[in-house]
Amino acid sequence: MQVIVIVLLLVAGSLANSIRQTRVSNPPCPLPEEYTGPEGPLNITYHPILEIHEGGSHGVFTINGLNTYSSYWTIDMITNMFTITLDNLSLDATYSATGYLDATPYSQGCIPSGNFTGGDTARITVAGLRVVGQATFFVNLVNDRVSIRRLSVASFSFTDITVDLGANFQIGWAPVDWPAFNGNLKACMDSEFAANNPAIVEKFRLAINEKIQHYTSEELSELIGNICPP
Repeated sequence: MQVIVIVLLLVAGSLANSIRQTRVSNPPCPLPEEYTGPEGPLNITYHPILEIHEGGSHGVFTINGLNTYSSYWTIDMITNMFTITLDNLSLDATYSATGYLDATPYSQGCIPSGNFTGGDTARITVAGLRVVGQATFFVNLVNDRVSIRRLSVASFSFTDITVDLGANFQIGWAPVDWPAFNGNLKACMDSEFAANNPAIVEKFRLAINEKIQHYTSEELSELIGNICPP
């Protein structure tokens, strides 16, 4: 789940920075090839897609491949054309969590939705991710809050994504056969994203806005700047 957080924060940071510039390449500093984080609470909210309830926790975790992330933005007034790439990334962690995942309009056979519970060792890998699209901003001139008014994704592709949240993970009161899930994931995501593009992209627009709505453009830029090594 931390992969989702990091990638969305990087995207949000790209959005905030791009308001003031005509061309933006991110990240503005080298990210580490390997990052090890301490144990701590696991409480994530990206309505209407994901919520991990308070009380969740994760152990020491390792992320490899953050240095393969990049994004490039070409800006025409407040309309932003973007390309985001992530060559290789892996996350390894122990965790304990409850919450919900609403992956609709992806089908249950592709990405199951429902209340979930889990506590085990988690491993997530991403390879060859590439996203090309366009975002239109709205900046509230009264409180300087930033939001995405329109979001479109013309191309979303990846070489491989694998997820294994352990044998104890259940969603909708049912366990997940991780080898079968991963074996079907690319084919079903490719076909169902193409068939349901506007609805899927709109859910991500709402989820990103839910996360960045509490920050001014300056605060968001500073937050993303903290990802850089000292």
